[in-house]
Amino acid sequence: MHRKNKVKDMSSPLSSLSMEHLMQMACQKTNLCDWGDESFQYPLGKLLEFFNEMYPEDVNKRFSFAYTIADILGKRLYIQDNFKSYQEISGIPVKQPLFITGLPRTGTTLIHHLISRDSIWRVLLYWELLYPYQRKDIENFEAYAVNLTEQGLKALYSLRPEFIYRHETKATGPEECFNLLRITFYNIAWPNEWYLTNYLEWFLQQDMTDSYRYYKKLLQLLLWRKPGDHLLLKCPAHLFNVDAIFNVFPDAAVIWMHRNPCKSIASGLSLLSVFHDLSAGPDEFIKLYMEYFKQSLHKTMEIEKSGTNRLKSISYRELIRQPVEVIRDIYHRFGYPWDPDKEKGILKWLTDNPQHKHGTHKYRLEDFGFTETDIRNRFSEYFDTYGHLI
Repeated sequence: MHRKNKVKDMSSPLSSLSMEHLMQMACQKTNLCDWGDESFQYPLGKLLEFFNEMYPEDVNKRFSFAYTIADILGKRLYIQDNFKSYQEISGIPVKQPLFITGLPRTGTTLIHHLISRDSIWRVLLYWELLYPYQRKDIENFEAYAVNLTEQGLKALYSLRPEFIYRHETKATGPEECFNLLRITFYNIAWPNEWYLTNYLEWFLQQDMTDSYRYYKKLLQLLLWRKPGDHLLLKCPAHLFNVDAIFNVFPDAAVIWMHRNPCKSIASGLSLLSVFHDLSAGPDEFIKLYMEYFKQSLHKTMEIEKSGTNRLKSISYRELIRQPVEVIRDIYHRFGYPWDPDKEKGILKWLTDNPQHKHGTHKYRLEDFGFTETDIRNRFSEYFDTYGHLI
């Protein structure tokens, strides 16, 4: 399975999305076939199993999924080639990273952009999250990767123009790091993109520590390519995994954004509806998606109750009202250097990027078969504990 073999029948994903065939496709495309640690085969095997159950005969989806997986596998091969060729990568420290998380649509993007104005942060850009490795066969790989990323975004916004006012993305702008977690095959993005109910149910039972160990190696690779003082990392999916973050990154700090779930969940479902028709109301997938939100909140609440000083709750309402003060308090809490000049960058970004710059994102819980009462009952523990912040 690990030899570089020529793939004779490229249509076989239609009949059998097998791991062996997809790994062969990746080897053929990259001319590499050293996988390094092969523990990724377990989550990949489950993902393929659940996809085959869900879409046994959908030709278009099977082709698209096959090449998506082969592309991720190709990236793993390039990454492993970097680890082998440049052994100093494994010794690069990841010092006091700052993680930003919260339920989707709770202001994580806003605070990410505001904090990223400060030069002390090594901010991850969208293009390098898609291409975190260095290719030896391309002289100016950064320009090549930026161009590919821009082409992909152009195609996305052409196909789904409404996406820009739900979540604007720029190839050379800061972006959330779910694409790094996606490479581990343990990630909420997989069921979201393909509406995989069985994968989501399985995912809710998994320990993500090993996934974050590989994620840390990717961060070391990115720091090797472009050094920086402190990594600024943002992803709503981190909320489900704060325990794994603290296990893997002993000196990490975590910002937990809080916003009324009646608004954030409606906005999150609206974002999901760009890719899937949710007009029929909550099905089994959406019920499990709600369970994912509930578990994410509960797990992080338990960590905060433990008295850790590495987790700080932030009110979205307060961030909007007094952004400089909120960010200054974060720096002081975690010991990052602050000086008054940082205010200029924050205020300039707010001036240049007014709310609803690309149009208003409209959404209602009722569009997805929920009411505010449903949400308040489902997340009553959270409302009781953090109502003062939302």
